[in-house]
Amino acid sequence: MEKLIITNCATDCSMYPEWVNRFHDSQVLAKSVAAACKKGAAIAHIHAPPDDFKAWESHTKAIREHCDIMIQYGISIQSVEQRRVVMKSKPEMISVAVGAHNLAFVGRDLMLLHPRAELAEMMRLCRDNGVKPEFEVCALGDLWLIDDLCQKGLVDDPVIDRKSTRLNSSHITISYAV
Repeated sequence: MEKLIITNCATDCSMYPEWVNRFHDSQVLAKSVAAACKKGAAIAHIHAPPDDFKAWESHTKAIREHCDIMIQYGISIQSVEQRRVVMKSKPEMISVAVGAHNLAFVGRDLMLLHPRAELAEMMRLCRDNGVKPEFEVCALGDLWLIDDLCQKGLVDDPVIDRKSTRLNSSHITISYAV
């Protein structure tokens, strides 16, 4: 069998109102992640409200108490300053929306741009904290932005197995080796 990395996406999602707040409680979240870890998941992709720094810390602590899994923080709409605070909880990985974050959710629309200067600062922040970026790529130009960051020495060369890169609705996730 080819190597396979399973990511457990234990998150709430405002696109589905019945899912909102199901992982509000850190212990409920940690038990769900631990069950996925026992089934073979290597990475837990988690969310918390963008500016609820105590929730990020509580979620991370609870998961670490329940199992040994890599933690990846989502909510890539956070500002660099918000990311600076949540990285104090020491996730192994963090999601980075490379280009425009243009999403329609139930009852609201979201449009957020991530300029090159912000992406460069995010990469310095990741490097300074020993956190690996996981890039959310939604358009061809996003790949050019990642290449620009690599050319500037802000990101180490990626390890990508093109056979396992999953395309889903024009969305590619690129993870860097840990």
